[in-house]
Amino acid sequence: MTPAFLVPALLGALVVIQAGLNRRIAAHWGLPTAVVLNALVLTVGAFALLIYFRLRADGGLNEIRFDAKLFAPWFLLPGLIGVGLVFGGPWSIAHLGAVTTFVLLISSQLLMSIIWDMKVENLDISNGRWLGIALAWLGALLVCRS
Repeated sequence: MTPAFLVPALLGALVVIQAGLNRRIAAHWGLPTAVVLNALVLTVGAFALLIYFRLRADGGLNEIRFDAKLFAPWFLLPGLIGVGLVFGGPWSIAHLGAVTTFVLLISSQLLMSIIWDMKVENLDISNGRWLGIALAWLGALLVCRS
C-alpha cells in the first residue's frame, strides 16, 4: 500500500469532522452563517496556497494559468457542489445522525464513482467492483433500517 492511500482515508475522516463541527457552529449561528464562514476560510486558504505555489521557484504546481476565453459555465459547478456539501452535511447529521448520513454519502459516492469511471473516464468496471458496490449498499440498508 502506497502513502497515496492515506490521502482519501484522511479526507474521509475530515469530511465527517467538518460536517460535525459545522453542525455545532450552526447551532450557535445558524447553518447559512456556518456556510459563509466556511467559504471565507476556504477563500483565504486558497489564496494562501496560490501565493505559496506562485512564489516557489522549483516549478511544479506553481504554474498558474488563466485565460478568460476558455471559461465555461460548468466551471462553477464544483464550487456550487461544495456549498451543497457544506450545507447538506450538517443538516443531514442533525436529522439522521452522523452514521446514517455518511453511510448513505459513501454508498452514493461509490455508485457515482462507478458511473463516472464508465461514462467519463471510459474505464471498464470489474465484477468485483460491482459486487463491492452491492455489498456497500446492503450495508447502508442495514445501517439505515436499524
